[in-house]
Amino acid sequence: MTQVAATAKGVRHRDKNPGLWSDSVAMCAAVVAVPYPPSMKALTLIVSFCLLTSCDTPISSAEVAELMETQRQAWNRGELAEFVSYYDASMTFCGSNGVTRGLDKLLARYKKKYPTAKERGVLTFKILETRPLGGDTALVIGEYILDRDDPASGFFSVIVQRTSDGVRIIHDHSSATEKKE
Repeated sequence: MTQVAATAKGVRHRDKNPGLWSDSVAMCAAVVAVPYPPSMKALTLIVSFCLLTSCDTPISSAEVAELMETQRQAWNRGELAEFVSYYDASMTFCGSNGVTRGLDKLLARYKKKYPTAKERGVLTFKILETRPLGGDTALVIGEYILDRDDPASGFFSVIVQRTSDGVRIIHDHSSATEKKE
């Protein structure tokens, strides 16, 4: 999403760039210094404030926790299609077997690898870090644990993005930890 800010030199477009805010603050300072009538200064400052506050709100840790909990519940019910539905249609998944693109291929991968409740086990996530990447995107680092006869676990980094459908995973890189003997 392109963000727009009015600056002392005119309107400036930035794509998810934190420098946008310093430009807007500079514009506000310039407005105060220019000999405009007080009503014009007030109007310009109000418009500047609206530009500053109308930009995307960073994805919160609570939003990420809700997404991961909803996915966990779907997995544990055996609803793999619902689990995959929290990925964006253009998603990519990187794992030990290479790159998977698209929801249909991801769902097929999960159905092949985890066809029964015994193989799926009970999934738990531990979110270790949520780092905003700008506006409507965040990096999430965590651990997954599959409690089953042959326990499995590993780490993941996912990039989530706020879409018209809610927060969705656009990229997932998961790596299994080596089994201890």
